[in-house]
Amino acid sequence: TMNAMPDDDSQQLADSDTRYLRDHHGFPRHRKLVADAHPAAAAHRADWRAFGEMGWLGIAAGADHGGSGLGLAATAPVLDALGARLVLLPYANAGLAVIALLQDAASAEQRAAWLPPLVAGERTVAFAHEEAGMRYRWQAVETRASRDGDGFLLQGAKQAVAAGAWADGWIVSARAEDGGLSLFHVPASQAGVTITPWTAVDGMPMADLAFAQVRLPASACIGGHGTGGAHLEHALDVLLAASCAEAVGTMAALLAQTVDYAKVRTQFGVPISSFQVIQHKLVDMFTQVQLSRPLAALALSTVGRLERQPAVLSAAKAQVSAACRFVGETAIQVHGGIGMTEECEASHLFRRLVALDKRMGDRHHHLGLLVEALQDGRPTVFA
Repeated sequence: TMNAMPDDDSQQLADSDTRYLRDHHGFPRHRKLVADAHPAAAAHRADWRAFGEMGWLGIAAGADHGGSGLGLAATAPVLDALGARLVLLPYANAGLAVIALLQDAASAEQRAAWLPPLVAGERTVAFAHEEAGMRYRWQAVETRASRDGDGFLLQGAKQAVAAGAWADGWIVSARAEDGGLSLFHVPASQAGVTITPWTAVDGMPMADLAFAQVRLPASACIGGHGTGGAHLEHALDVLLAASCAEAVGTMAALLAQTVDYAKVRTQFGVPISSFQVIQHKLVDMFTQVQLSRPLAALALSTVGRLERQPAVLSAAKAQVSAACRFVGETAIQVHGGIGMTEECEASHLFRRLVALDKRMGDRHHHLGLLVEALQDGRPTVFA
């Protein structure tokens, strides 16, 4: 079950997050990182260690491994602040999904060895699951893992791995001989791994990974071989809910930027904020942000319950994705041409919303899942 912090504690965390990110992850630094095609891994690792020192990486982790055990819902202020400040670090992936996977599936020995350095920010392990041609069909895993003596051979490829080029390792999903799904810890130094770095539309460092008969010891398998399907679903649910919460922070920041711009941009001798059509646009943006915020919070609190509630997550992501598109496009309309320039922070916030709209399925995908559930007679948020 998920635990939520008291309102006062949540507000204190939000205030400290905002102050730290304002001081250390301002827009000028973001532009510098985006302009550098391949920023130094040392800079990312230093930022990641700072996240560990702030306690952000351990919010949802158990106290027995250095975490605070507050649950996923308590990460909402951090995700909101990261989205607002355009931080180019994979908190949802390496900070939440990977730790959730290890807590759920790893043996006691694996948890004791791997979780404390991850919670402290001393190591970064990214979740590598997406493959070419998946199109949000997350069970369509083609990467193969076969037994080889007392270990395994890994063959296949993963794409769009956040921090894939500078992470210390990855948690990789693979198809077992019996058709089940397995999870493996693969060190970045492992022979047979090819890393191809690239940059996403919002400037996030990504990488594609290729595994050519990579030999892994038996200890690299997390949980039983071929029995990782349920743990994988939970990690994907964590990513989806976290993406919703991050998007709310980005939308709120873009709304604030747009309101400020409308107050200082003049036309016909008056601020454009005095025009009724602009006021209507700003109100519509505000409405979409406010509709998305409670659904994002619901998604975070839903993940981790004993029974999965995919319909709730799909409803939340469908609304958030629609809001990302609306808020982003309306902000650019109000800004005009300047809203597409590199110098304007609104253009970078817009790009982050484009990425978050598609992450873990867009509006059309999740509405399709809800329709399928209704047609099959499965419980949804509507029936």
